[in-house]
Amino acid sequence: MGNHLLVAFASEDPGRLADLLEYPDDAAEALSTLMEIPPGLRSDVVARMSPTAADRILGELPDPVLIEWLGSGPADAGRRILAKVSQERAKRLLSGITDRSKRRALRRLANYPAGSIGQLTQVHMMTAARNEPASETDARIQRLGRPLEGPIPILNQAGRVIGILDLSRFVQNRSTARTAADFCIPVKPVFADSPAMALKKPAAWAELPALPVVDHEQKLIGYVTRNVLDEAVDSKQEGDLFLDAAVELANQFWSVLVQLTIIIIGRGAER
Repeated sequence: MGNHLLVAFASEDPGRLADLLEYPDDAAEALSTLMEIPPGLRSDVVARMSPTAADRILGELPDPVLIEWLGSGPADAGRRILAKVSQERAKRLLSGITDRSKRRALRRLANYPAGSIGQLTQVHMMTAARNEPASETDARIQRLGRPLEGPIPILNQAGRVIGILDLSRFVQNRSTARTAADFCIPVKPVFADSPAMALKKPAAWAELPALPVVDHEQKLIGYVTRNVLDEAVDSKQEGDLFLDAAVELANQFWSVLVQLTIIIIGRGAER
């Protein structure tokens, strides 16, 4: 596979690449493939590997190399990698990250107790103020130049979550005369220090594939997806087959919708 194709594959589906790299018994073979993609993508792929496969990879990496991966990769991937190494090594890795904001984000996520929603939180996202003009939201989405990651929480003047942007209505009905609040789906955020099992019941998700996550001061820190939670709590049972199918369909719909958002807004800007 050509280098540019591998990078595109890692960017679009890091979970699938992680699955493929679990098969080689020789960690050096998997590492050789990983070294062909940017450091930020490497951490995202390794974070999605099984504990056994990740142990083989992480055991081969010296601290300076892994620190580079953590520093350039997404914070939620870094948090998952830190959970796969010893506490002593995790402290060394954190102290070696020179980017203060990244180090602070990783330390905050790593400090949430085991089994909590905070440990499953993803922090890369876009937000919108409730009184933000729809045209400005359009422009910011377009400037991203990539598919949106997760929902777009809508915040009030105090910076607290009042809901998430309804992307379907936004794409179809956005206009300069409207604001983000006009496309708001009211959602009650979940607390990062709450147990992940608290979200196991379908009713907690209000038929959404992702929910905003806040700290004890109700300040937004990220979001959690149903897919990530299902994997973490291993809640897939035979009696839940219908529910799992519905969730998977919702996740696919979300992925398609956010990519269509970029395309439609981009075309509108060219006119």
